[in-house]
Amino acid sequence: MQNRTLSLLLATMFLPMGLAVFENAGVHASSLPTRAAKFVEEIAAACKRSGGALASRELQETEGAFITRTDITGDGSPDVIIDASRACVVKDEDGEEKFIPTEGFCGASGSCQVMAVTEAGIFEWSIEDWLAGSLADGRRIFAIQDNAASCNNQPRCTFVLIWNPTSRRFEKLATLSRPTKN
Repeated sequence: MQNRTLSLLLATMFLPMGLAVFENAGVHASSLPTRAAKFVEEIAAACKRSGGALASRELQETEGAFITRTDITGDGSPDVIIDASRACVVKDEDGEEKFIPTEGFCGASGSCQVMAVTEAGIFEWSIEDWLAGSLADGRRIFAIQDNAASCNNQPRCTFVLIWNPTSRRFEKLATLSRPTKN
């Protein structure tokens, strides 16, 4: 799973800053704000059109679920992350569920739409992967991984965002990238 690569990259880059635990805890689609509930309904419809189904309850409750509840703003209230890349599944020849890109929500470059529902509002990105965590001082971070289009032509980069409670927006704390090999 890509999330493990992102975890390792962030851990090695932020250990000097005192990186603490990263977590993802699954949650179900109940009680979402109208815009987020509509987003989930649209993903479900697109998944069905693609010949798939929404991830089972077991997959939704695993690390990096389709709908995850975790505090990314540091206000003590769990926020909701809806990740289109982890929504649509098909069964393989062994009957195991495997994720497929959700048509209309995931592009050819590998990026998929991700929505964060917070007390301050709803934020959306088109990214490859994400991870939530804390710095040693308790500040929450939200790391998003993307591809060359937004990474100054590097093959992949990670933007580490931190919540600013005054402006009620995410601000870039750092950009991590791997140089292109010639």
